[in-house]
Amino acid sequence: MTAQALTVSAWTIAESEESCAVFGMPRAAIARGGATDVLPIEGIAPAPACALFVSPQDVKHR
Repeated sequence: MTAQALTVSAWTIAESEESCAVFGMPRAAIARGGATDVLPIEGIAPAPACALFVSPQDVKHR
């Protein structure tokens, strides 16, 4: 996660610890505030498509 991505309000997803084989990189992104959402592996691929059909005020960021 770059500082530039944070300044432009980029949407970022980190894999959850429960589904991650090696949690080092996702842990670092989450700890630095670089993950907008934390999802299990099976939720990452469909997330962008689902976001197209959800209004921004309905999104619950973690």
